[in-house]
Amino acid sequence: MISKTIGIALLGATASLSSIAQAQTDASTLIDPTVPQGFDRGRNVSVLEQPRPDYDPLGIHVGSFLAFPTLQTAAGYSNNIFLVQDGTQDDGFIDVRPGLRVNSDWSQHMVMFRGDALMRRFLSNPIRNEDSWSADLLGRLDIGSELSIFGEAQASRQYESPISGQINASSTVLSSYMTNMVRVNAEYKAGQSKALFNVDHSVYDFSNINFPDGSFVDQSNRDRTITRVLGQYEYAFTPSVSLYGQVTPQWTNYRRDLAVGVANRDSFALRTIGGINFDIAGLARGTVGLGYTWRNFDSPLYKDVDGFSIEARLDYFLSPLTTVSVAARRIIDDANIGATAAFFENRVSARVDHELLTNLLLNGRFEYSDQDYIGVQQTSNAYSGALGARYFSSRHLQWDLQSTYMRRTSDFQGTSSGTFNEFRISLGITFRS
Repeated sequence: MISKTIGIALLGATASLSSIAQAQTDASTLIDPTVPQGFDRGRNVSVLEQPRPDYDPLGIHVGSFLAFPTLQTAAGYSNNIFLVQDGTQDDGFIDVRPGLRVNSDWSQHMVMFRGDALMRRFLSNPIRNEDSWSADLLGRLDIGSELSIFGEAQASRQYESPISGQINASSTVLSSYMTNMVRVNAEYKAGQSKALFNVDHSVYDFSNINFPDGSFVDQSNRDRTITRVLGQYEYAFTPSVSLYGQVTPQWTNYRRDLAVGVANRDSFALRTIGGINFDIAGLARGTVGLGYTWRNFDSPLYKDVDGFSIEARLDYFLSPLTTVSVAARRIIDDANIGATAAFFENRVSARVDHELLTNLLLNGRFEYSDQDYIGVQQTSNAYSGALGARYFSSRHLQWDLQSTYMRRTSDFQGTSSGTFNEFRISLGITFRS
């Protein structure tokens, strides 16, 4: 949740190595794929990135740092708070979300801290209350004009996405986990070439799932560590177009057996991907990558998985007032459903942002995902649509209205467990400095 122009400039160099599960309502995988750096060459500015001098917060100077505190409060309604097919319950909720970003105001190097928390309280069903948070420390060391070293440390508590393919939908709504992550990466640029190297290590601890009837599910067999290495080379044939190749090995190690005497899904994965990166002034910018991915499990209980991989994103600048964004991806992820060990996550999405007035932004979003489970007769797919508006009353006051409809269908060996639909609407006000 980086604030417009200043945040974009500071974090542009780390955009390809996005933090884990930053926006849990949108992410269905624990660890996000990487998008090549150089996606934004500064030739195009989207509706959300455009500076608004009369409404952008100025921040608070603290020595050589700038601080941007925020406080958002919101009221909302859901017609299916437990995401079930039968016996649905509706309820209202109240959100309180404090946030803080502090970044250095230096001509060279960079240090940034960003943190936020969400306290959500349901009016009649306290078991659905949520307390999530995230704290992130980032830094960049510039060594000459060609080499930069980045570091990041993050801790967070998140709730699983309702369209996650890792567990049944009726469980995701009550499932939370802790994440600790450290990352180091280096970027070297010389002439038309750019080389990247990244290492990150993440630790996940899953909490018990407590159901309204008093029962619970122990999720400790989902606790794991993930270590990932990324190497990438990119060559610019013109100032607007470059080609890249990327190799990403990943080691996943679970901290306990799946069950007594049953080995867990420790694995080694490898993804290779390559494609084109472009930024054409006044028209479009984007990345399209195609490749192949393998996942080999340590235990013979689980079938090794391989298949093609996709990672693509395109921003089309219909006009200075309208930006259209589309994205697609195909990756492998672990599953905790039945006897399956993994599934292919296939996802496409589209978003439109329109500036109706300088201080009034409209948006619409559509997303479709399909989870293809390996070795079992199970299918799952979900789609969601959203409409929203953002109004800036002043430099210090922002209003957000958002409505979302989501539907997921799941067929597990002929049963419809995990099928649901939900409509949600909320109105929020944000105080900024």
